[in-house]
Amino acid sequence: MENKSVDSINKTAQGCPLSSLSDTFRLSNEELEPLFRQARTEHPVYFLADIGYWAVSRYEDIRMVLSDKERFSSEITLQPLSPHYPEVVELLKRRGFSPRPTLSNNEREDHARIRRNTQAAFRPQHFSNLEPYIRELVNRAVDSFETDGRA
Repeated sequence: MENKSVDSINKTAQGCPLSSLSDTFRLSNEELEPLFRQARTEHPVYFLADIGYWAVSRYEDIRMVLSDKERFSSEITLQPLSPHYPEVVELLKRRGFSPRPTLSNNEREDHARIRRNTQAAFRPQHFSNLEPYIRELVNRAVDSFETDGRA
């Protein structure tokens, strides 16, 4: 990703077909794919003004962002896009909810330990042991389509 000024990126981003996250909620996958393709080609970095976040759309740029801990952070990854209502904050507080770092938003020393432990659950051997159970669940779900008359 080239080093550009925020102003020059922002001017370019204004013409991006996906300059508002809310625009994407009303579109189907078939409608979104050409827009994402255009964004990757013409606007690889754009600002989502309605949520105040920058979006990066090209694979190579995303890899660079994820690997550059000096300039980019994932600490806010799980924060809500808009603030919670005060009643929600109070309820969460009363119930003892305290968000903790997860694998996706943890830049601390224990990230490697958590990742190592998590990776064990995604080994091919682990999934092959689960295959009969997964097949049973999927078959039951598919069979329910016939009963419901829709998927």
